[in-house]
Amino acid sequence: MHDRAEAGETALAELRKLYADLDEEVLATGAVCRLSGACCNFPEYGHTLYATGLEADYILRGVPPGEFRSADEDLCPFWVDRRCSIREHRALGCRSYFCDRSTTDSLQAIHEKYLARIRDIERRHGIAPRYAPLIRLIRKEP
Repeated sequence: MHDRAEAGETALAELRKLYADLDEEVLATGAVCRLSGACCNFPEYGHTLYATGLEADYILRGVPPGEFRSADEDLCPFWVDRRCSIREHRALGCRSYFCDRSTTDSLQAIHEKYLARIRDIERRHGIAPRYAPLIRLIRKEP
């Protein structure tokens, strides 16, 4: 059995691989990102971004301290000048949600498939499942 630190690193490596697989599958749907930043403006877009605790840990380990730009409780703190400042580390919901509504059904199915895979990583590595608004998780709120 691996110790917690080693299991954590292994789980994060698996998550990175999962994201690479996900990005390829999403690209194959033909979903188009218009780089408007609208979907990142959660209050204006009527959107709450949920994530797993494993994803929040991945973001927090990969983003330098001080990258939390927004003090607004509802805005993603990584949304800077209408762009994602942590694109490489963004969560499943960011990777599978597009303003382009023509691919909504296929992207929803992809999202559910990869969420199940994230849950499997957590289970296999003994990581307690958490699922909450991303902002709350990265701010380590209860």
